[in-house]
Amino acid sequence: MILLSKLLPVFVYPLSLVMECVAAALVCLYFRKQKAAIWLLGIALVVAYLPATEIVATMLVKKVERTYLPVDIYSVKGDAIVVLGGGGRPKSYPRTNVEFSEAGERMFHGIRLFKAGAAPVVIVSGGGIDFILKDQCEGRDMAELMIEFGMPADSIIIEDKARNTYENALYVKEIMEEKKMGKNIVLVSSALHMVRSVPIFRRMGFTVIPAPCDYIAEEKPYNWFSLLPNAWNLAWSSSVMKEMLGIAVYKMKGWL
Repeated sequence: MILLSKLLPVFVYPLSLVMECVAAALVCLYFRKQKAAIWLLGIALVVAYLPATEIVATMLVKKVERTYLPVDIYSVKGDAIVVLGGGGRPKSYPRTNVEFSEAGERMFHGIRLFKAGAAPVVIVSGGGIDFILKDQCEGRDMAELMIEFGMPADSIIIEDKARNTYENALYVKEIMEEKKMGKNIVLVSSALHMVRSVPIFRRMGFTVIPAPCDYIAEEKPYNWFSLLPNAWNLAWSSSVMKEMLGIAVYKMKGWL
């Protein structure tokens, strides 16, 4: 099931849909269905272009990211700050140290909240996908980086088993119940991921204070360049589709 959940989004990303349409068009041409092939190629062109433009990508990202807005770090209080995995790159050749990824702001934001007094401890949550990187553990990697950047080691609790957002919530709940820590958490993740993670943690019984970070879409005027496609915009649109598919799958499984 974990493997399926990781592979399924690949087939609905814009680039994948384009390839699927082109493949179907080639099949239609082979069977002399030229009209169907033209339609499929037209769909492929639209799917390739629109999500890769700044206007469409920004619109999609804003719709998701603006669900939860930034919080005043000095006004939030919880029993623990929970930082979800995805912000680091493991020690893997040629890297000799754990490094920040594009979502590394999650760890910085966790440190920021801790220093502001939002909670006495930080729980870093994330295991590894054993069929992808057997030695990777996001929880341990995040803890290593946070200590390097000033977090006291005795204020960090590592959750190192979770392989998806549902398991993040499940295993964090087990840790907090075992340590009798209460159920009020300040939840840190990328703004794009909050729309899925917050409901899951609330369904687990937590009182959640969302503390999103790592916003992608900015408030700025569009221009003619906004109509030009590029890989970054396509990646952002793909990330939105991944979250929407994740929400749909989690609802079907009864996790949301």
